[in-house]
Amino acid sequence: MDGAILELAKTDVREAMRKELQMNQLFVENSVVYRNTPRLFKIQVFTAMARNEVLRHFLNLETSMQTPNSLKPDLPMSEAYHHLMNKIGATSYAHHVKVKAEHQLFLDYTHADYKRKRHFLDEVLPEQPKLSKIWGAFLNGLGVAFSIIYDYRGIPLLVGFGLLIYFNHSPSYTPSHSGFSKGGHSSLGNGPTFEVNESTNIGNPDEKSVSDTPQVIDDSSQTGFGNEGDSGHDSPSPVNESQKINNDGSEKIASSDMVSNETELTASSEKSMVIEENTNFFTLGSPKEKVIDVMGTSTSIIGNSWGYGESNVVLDSNDHVIGWNNINHNLKVSMGPKKKGAAPFTIGSSIQDVIDAMGTPTSIIGDSWGYDYSSVQLNSSSEEVIGWSNISENLNVFMGPRIKTAAPFTKGSSKQQVLHAMGTPTSVIRDWWGYGFSTVQFDLNGEVTSWSNMDNNLKVTMNSK
Repeated sequence: MDGAILELAKTDVREAMRKELQMNQLFVENSVVYRNTPRLFKIQVFTAMARNEVLRHFLNLETSMQTPNSLKPDLPMSEAYHHLMNKIGATSYAHHVKVKAEHQLFLDYTHADYKRKRHFLDEVLPEQPKLSKIWGAFLNGLGVAFSIIYDYRGIPLLVGFGLLIYFNHSPSYTPSHSGFSKGGHSSLGNGPTFEVNESTNIGNPDEKSVSDTPQVIDDSSQTGFGNEGDSGHDSPSPVNESQKINNDGSEKIASSDMVSNETELTASSEKSMVIEENTNFFTLGSPKEKVIDVMGTSTSIIGNSWGYGESNVVLDSNDHVIGWNNINHNLKVSMGPKKKGAAPFTIGSSIQDVIDAMGTPTSIIGDSWGYDYSSVQLNSSSEEVIGWSNISENLNVFMGPRIKTAAPFTKGSSKQQVLHAMGTPTSVIRDWWGYGFSTVQFDLNGEVTSWSNMDNNLKVTMNSK
């Protein structure tokens, strides 16, 4: 869903629907699809058609019948949709696209209240009663408690612990060995035993394996994955007070009294740090073992897609990463950091140019790289930029400046003349450029053939060149 349309829907759902209907129709009319067209582009066209069928049905209903539930009808496939399927030889995936597009449309234009009832985005949700909030919090806490007990097999543990306390307090029970005596010292070692009648300390001992020292601020150069701010994995290890750094960068020990076990511990911690640095993110081409090592067990597996919350990782037939969608921003994935002062990318830029300008994409679906709602389209063979859609207005992209004194463009104008009149387009999709909701269409020679001034922002004239 277009970010501008989403914002409009929060104040006027029906006007947003009309805007999307026009934009989708324009996209479909200007899209030429063949059998050898990339699958991703076919899906985009099918999605636009499916959403428009629902939008037309909804907007043609009487106002009294325009409810959230009427926005998700099970409409029969239109003749145009079926014709396109036959034309390009689309199989079952076109049916799945239709169902998914209809469901997503319903979610895009509605939101749920505390009873999970859906309302339009421009409607204020009813406030949850205070008693209902308390009861809900209680049930959630109860659910979490039972979940922890089930997940960690806590029932046998609690029963065993209860029996241990019972037998230790029973006057008829006499321990057969000194492993768990009632005070004193164990014959199995020199440390204090598990004391029941005294002040028993159950839990972590005084010498904790996990430090209570506050974590240092993460100053690693990696971006776009993991936790932000304080990090126990990405941050550098603090220097021990007994250690100093020589001018050549090597460590020196302050006194020989501290050499004993510190050398072994330091070597062990350095080895551990290297392992963490090598496994703290996955990337394109990583095997599934790397994903498991970094992310753990997935919350869901549907086909070749592994889910982690609402985010997902897509694998190919050889179980290597070919894409992802980091909706929850919880995936530890990286293709490289955004470089400060990097030049904007443009048509023909390489993958590395895009990474330098934008950093790691939040999603990769086929040849489309996403940065929030914005996207960058790549050529599947040359891996060069062929288009984009700057919906979130966050892309560091540039084709040329707008010249205030430039003449308006018209039919037959070149792309350079359009750039002078309008500046860098907000979207480039095949042979048409977008400026907000307005679009300019070009022919194979790069000359203007038509336009749609939906936003009344195009500097255009009907006069010929």
